[in-house]
Amino acid sequence: PYKSYNHLKTSEVLKVKKFNQYWVYFYSLENKDSINSDNGIGSLTKATDSVYFVEMKDKEIKIKKQTIQPTTLFYIKNHKIVKTYHGLKQLKEKHEEILEMSW
Repeated sequence: PYKSYNHLKTSEVLKVKKFNQYWVYFYSLENKDSINSDNGIGSLTKATDSVYFVEMKDKEIKIKKQTIQPTTLFYIKNHKIVKTYHGLKQLKEKHEEILEMSW
């Protein structure tokens, strides 16, 4: 579902050179919530072009001592994770905050 967007490998999440600030969204084809169009990620991709996607092959991964599962969204600034949103519920609750940070 996110094929037309920029993708990263897990090892590249903190290494994007094109942007100083960017978003990284983790999804899995096995997790329907993570690819659901109601999760708010679609509106984020319309608001900014600095969104990257990571397709997860495993149920969870670790990045900087954080356990990542599908429907996790990172806000990265200066190659550091500044904000993390976990799960569909938090993505929906913080939707306005996320969009405001994308400007």
